[in-house]
Amino acid sequence: MSIGKNVKHFKPGDDVLWDLSGDRGGFAEYICTHENALTINPGSMTFDEAVAIPQAAMLVIQGLRDQEQIQSESKIKLTLAFC
Repeated sequence: MSIGKNVKHFKPGDDVLWDLSGDRGGFAEYICTHENALTINPGSMTFDEAVAIPQAAMLVIQGLRDQEQIQSESKIKLTLAFC
């Protein structure tokens, strides 16, 4: 594994979680992405548990759009709490 010379928050071998929304290659063994699409796995959940987060977040956003009349252009900030 390697990282780009400008990466500041990660090192090779870090266990990371990845936001797939803007990239392709979700089932790839290796991927090239931007540093801001990654976060360190907090270790309090397995990768199997962590992969459910994006689906859950999209369900929240869909509910807000359907029930609260939030427009697709609106910005929504979701905060995740790792227990």
